[in-house]
Amino acid sequence: MDLNTQLKSCSKADLIQLIERVHGINEGTDAVIHAFLIAGADLGVDISIESLKREMESVIYDVDFIDYRHAGAFANRLEGVLQAACDRVASRDPAAALSLVDHFMSMVEQVFERADDSGGDIGMLFRDVVELWLGLAADVREKEPEGKTDWVERVLYYFDHNDYGVFDEIIDRSEGLLSEQELRQLAWRFENEARKALKKEPETEDERRALDREASHAGLGLGSVAAALSDMAMYEQSVLIKSPQPNAWQIGSIVQFAFSIKAFERARHWLAEKAWEQRPDEQTRLTNELYRLQGDMQGLKTNLLNAFFQQRSPYCLRDYWELADESDKAEQRQKIEAIAQQTADLATAVEILLTIDRVPQAAQAVVSGAQQLGRVYYPYLTDWVACFEAAQERLATILCYRALLTDILDGGRSKAYGHAARYFKKLLKLDKHQPDYGEFGDAQRFIRQLQQTHGRKRSFWSEAGYPNK
Repeated sequence: MDLNTQLKSCSKADLIQLIERVHGINEGTDAVIHAFLIAGADLGVDISIESLKREMESVIYDVDFIDYRHAGAFANRLEGVLQAACDRVASRDPAAALSLVDHFMSMVEQVFERADDSGGDIGMLFRDVVELWLGLAADVREKEPEGKTDWVERVLYYFDHNDYGVFDEIIDRSEGLLSEQELRQLAWRFENEARKALKKEPETEDERRALDREASHAGLGLGSVAAALSDMAMYEQSVLIKSPQPNAWQIGSIVQFAFSIKAFERARHWLAEKAWEQRPDEQTRLTNELYRLQGDMQGLKTNLLNAFFQQRSPYCLRDYWELADESDKAEQRQKIEAIAQQTADLATAVEILLTIDRVPQAAQAVVSGAQQLGRVYYPYLTDWVACFEAAQERLATILCYRALLTDILDGGRSKAYGHAARYFKKLLKLDKHQPDYGEFGDAQRFIRQLQQTHGRKRSFWSEAGYPNK
């Protein structure tokens, strides 16, 4: 039995008792209860809305500062109050609910001044509130006399007063509120503003910067209208009006927009531009995404393989290898292995060889390039050591464990000493197999070096269960 069914089976007395029991346990829950009860009280709409505004303000103003660890709970509390109020008010009076959301949105500066939103929870709340505002505004517009409210101006107000970037999508999502004609008139307005700002000759550096901001803002607005209308040509114009010869970053935004509305031919057109010479990796990534979106697996495989041969990218090779069948792998393995053998960078070479299932050759590359192990990012090493240990490539395994261990001790990362101790014990266990250490020195020699260099790190030696000297 779900919660809704269970609640419906309760009597009024049971529900009152439940609320009384819940109240006082959590501040956020209390705030939702208060907002819900105020919204449903027979106080008159104006009095209820003013009371709800004060309830929201109390959540914000009753705190001096919210650090990033508590910002999520703070956002949830604000959302709970607003949603509880709107759920009850909107069914009776959408305009009153809209005024409540307007009031909440007007407090954006006060909210951000009182919180560290490093995790983005509060920003996400305001973006959700934009969706709520647009829905309520559409309901209000449907019921009120035509022309009573200038809804274009209402939307523009938030687009223009957006210092914290939380109202970025208010035009993008406004197709349910504004008509196509209104959106196209708004596009003309933005385009005209951009052209005026770009045409005017600035007399000072400050004026130049101001005009540049005006043109950029108008261009963003034009792009937002394009998103609302799913208009590819308009979005292209929003970029080109300020940058007739767009760079790779700008072209990337055009391509992503084309993906979002499935304008694949335009995406292909822009992916062929010469400007991608600045960012070949990103061109490859977006081209691969285009093939995936179109379901062209053969084209995707070909592009991934070509990108690998041109850029020596292990990531492209890994994606190709997952798609390739056994005949593809047999045809390409020798050429790929030859490239790995010619690659000076150890991490790249080993990643290539492990991808094509050449574990012994990868182990030999580690032994030959052991002097580079100290510069290899540790997640690579942990992956490699698992492969080498499973394949009983003992010397390569030992060298990787040594690199992982010394990286922790050299960095003095005491919180990772537990991992270092585990690596140390692995080395002792591997030593029992009497491996051929060659030029690298046996386990006892390595341990003596550790004792000389890191003998004072007693907590490590204690966890390793081994004397520090």
